[in-house]
Parts: sequence; C-alpha cells; structure tokens
Amino acid sequence: DADTIFLALSDPTRRQILVSLFDGQPHAVSGIGGSLPKHRDLVRKHCETLVKSGLILREADPQDARRSVYRLAPGVKTATTPEGRTLDFGCCIIRC
Repeated sequence: DADTIFLALSDPTRRQILVSLFDGQPHAVSGIGGSLPKHRDLVRKHCETLVKSGLILREADPQDARRSVYRLAPGVKTATTPEGRTLDFGCCIIRC
C-alpha cells in the first residue's frame, strides 16, 4: 500500500539502504553501506522496517545461517538510464 511505502521512504537512511541494494545482490548489514551509520543495530532496525513494508527481503546467509542478508524485493523495479539509476516502487520512483 502506498502509505506504507511512503512512510518507509520518508527516512533518508532507509532510502540510502535501498540504493545500496540496487545491484540486486544479497548484502549483510555490514555490507550495506557507504556513509550509513556504522552502528549495525541501527542499520538492522532500518532494514527490518523495509522488510515489514515489503520493499526488501531478509534471507539466511548461505555462508553462515546465523546471519541474515537483505536484497530488494522482486516488486521493486530497477533501471539504469543515461540520466542515472531509478528504483520504481509502483507508486513512486526514486532517482539516484
């Protein structure tokens, strides 16, 4: 639902997490990144909010089942154009 998506996207850290997952590959919390806060629990909390909103998926890490990895949900469409990269959530698009 659009309200849930807009609420999840309202936080800049969560938007940055989504951009970090643009490549479609699963990433551990420690690999999500760039200039995100280094406190893993905070990043994990934001990831869980995105999981609950349906924008990303949490899976068991194939190399260490005690850890989780995150990736974009299949419903989030990504594209790279001459103007840049886009994430399409159905009700809105983020250009990054």
